Amino acid sequence: MSKSVLITGAGTGIGLSCAKKFLDNGWHVYAHYHQTVDALKELQKSKGVKNLTLIKADFSRDDEVKTFLKDIVLFKLNALVNNAAVYDLSYSQSDRIKAVKEILFINTIAPTLIAETVFEGMKKEGGSIVNVSSIGVKFGSSSKNIFYSASKSALEAVTRTLAREGAPFNILVNTIRPGVIDTPFHAKLGKNMEERKKLIPLKRLGRPDEIAQSVYFLCAENTFISSETMAISGGE
Repeated sequence: MSKSVLITGAGTGIGLSCAKKFLDNGWHVYAHYHQTVDALKELQKSKGVKNLTLIKADFSRDDEVKTFLKDIVLFKLNALVNNAAVYDLSYSQSDRIKAVKEILFINTIAPTLIAETVFEGMKKEGGSIVNVSSIGVKFGSSSKNIFYSASKSALEAVTRTLAREGAPFNILVNTIRPGVIDTPFHAKLGKNMEERKKLIPLKRLGRPDEIAQSVYFLCAENTFISSETMAISGGE
């Protein structure tokens, strides 16, 4: 019987690469998305509908999060990859307080509730949870994006709590801390990535598949690592 994983934010970038990695290794993937779904549908055609289940939810909406939590209770999961997140653009919003609440809800509260829900289902047979953080926790964000690294730092604290609570049940909980990864995310923000690359010791951006490889290891092959933060950042 194949194993199953839930990946949030699986429509693009790191999440999509994770979905491909697990599918290539025979796992059933429950792929969450919010708006971007075209790549997942193409993947579904090539890998088969039975192997890839698509789940749409807007994690900024309380009602949709509640529905999502009710749905995933029914899944028999061996692993969870909490990848869905939004960047902090609140500084330019007319109602900054509302924007900040949304960032914290999507990046910290929703993944915590998801992890708690999956955690309960894993108590019988164990499992793995990977929370995707950011190198921004190490360096801090810019003053205009301060709540991004703050929200990810909180998620890392959740990792440590769940890892301690999960140990008696063989539930391994870890954090992946990606550096600057070559995804469409940076282009949308209009960042100069050529200049950013110069700050990375390896002098290049990371690839989504490099993150996916480590996520897969922690979920499928790891047996003794828990409560750890793995930086995949080209030496930063």
